[in-house]
Amino acid sequence: MRHLLVDHARASSAHKRGGGLVVAPLPDEPADPQPATHWIDLDRALGELAEVDPRLHELVALLYFAGLSREEVAELLGRDVRTVARDWLRARAFLYARLEPAAPSPSAPL
Repeated sequence: MRHLLVDHARASSAHKRGGGLVVAPLPDEPADPQPATHWIDLDRALGELAEVDPRLHELVALLYFAGLSREEVAELLGRDVRTVARDWLRARAFLYARLEPAAPSPSAPL
């Protein structure tokens, strides 16, 4: 599923396919909640997570992309549900840090 989303995002943002074109949704059409670049950035962040901690990467794939519950993942991987919950927090923190723009440090001039 992840690869399908990333491929779709890349295809829709390609300049030769009108990637710079802004399409306004029709009133009865729901707006796309995430721009195409979001999926590409998420794919890069997931690649970094796989290099740093393959176990967390696998957890994200099962929880986010496969849609399994924490209990199902714990049973599948032979881990405690609390361990899965802690690892999920770590994985989300890692991805959040990679996806969000850096906040200015307290000593940085505004």
